[in-house]
Amino acid sequence: MFVVSQCLNQSNKEVFNLIFIGIDIAKDHHDIAIINDCGEILNSHLHIENSASGLKKLHMEIRPHMKSLDDIHIGMEETGIYHENLRDFLIAQRYTVYSINPKLTYHSRLSSSTRRTKTDKLDAIAITRYIMNSHTVLHSYTPSLYHLDELKQLSRSYHNKKNIVCIHIFFSNDRIDFNA
Repeated sequence: MFVVSQCLNQSNKEVFNLIFIGIDIAKDHHDIAIINDCGEILNSHLHIENSASGLKKLHMEIRPHMKSLDDIHIGMEETGIYHENLRDFLIAQRYTVYSINPKLTYHSRLSSSTRRTKTDKLDAIAITRYIMNSHTVLHSYTPSLYHLDELKQLSRSYHNKKNIVCIHIFFSNDRIDFNA
């Protein structure tokens, strides 16, 4: 934990250099925690909908804490497709965004608490603390080329259809009477 006196300048005014934001992703909503570089929780639980109005609400919540875009570090777990709209919105606003493997934050949460409770609020704080401790070694998300994303989607679609055909053939063979 950081010593509070490190966060005070000579005139005893608080000086925050970095702001860390952890976002727990869900299908319909996102839970957010905001912590400064002294470890002080600025917002322990912000709940936004996974919609355009929710994204604007998050942006308006971040702005008062920001001196410059370089001071903001946002982390979120890669959870299927539900994080993509939020991630793309934040990148369009020119924030530094980290996509984090959920296993890393899981182990970070276990190491910081002996309790095995899991809530969206605690997950957001765990993500925030993870990027706070690891932001110097993490690589921020860089968007891939649009064509590569389309090729990935086409490949997944092709393989899914191929598997469906194989399953259909497998089960249709069960119905064939080979004794006839």
